[in-house]
Amino acid sequence: ADGAAAAAAPASMYGFTSFGVIMQWAMNGGASVLTLSRTASAAKGVSYAASQYRRVSPSLAFATAVSWQQKAKAVPNVQFGVESKLSADDTAKAKFGSSGRIGLAYATRLSSFATATLGLDVNSSNTADHSVGVDVVFDA
Repeated sequence: ADGAAAAAAPASMYGFTSFGVIMQWAMNGGASVLTLSRTASAAKGVSYAASQYRRVSPSLAFATAVSWQQKAKAVPNVQFGVESKLSADDTAKAKFGSSGRIGLAYATRLSSFATATLGLDVNSSNTADHSVGVDVVFDA
């Protein structure tokens, strides 16, 4: 029998090529969410992902994420993030990844119907691959 077909049989036997599990709990005044997933596609093969989000206080949250593909010499991608509520109207976020990407964002409520966000994405391994963005959202 073909080894690859035999390995894929249990998932395809039930019609599943992807699945995910989400767990959420609260303790010590904070809340946590844990997500696990497996995805299969003909183009990318099988990939796995796990993420964890933890709100430690009303103004501070942390997140981590790991993803990897099931192929020879695949290197996991790891990301860490932090979100801080600076005031009732201002939020700052930062994200760092093992791929060398660094993301920074600052959001502020301009009025009762408008929010502005300034974002910066820097690729520390490729100095030509950076981006800056501004977003203004008007609430109805």
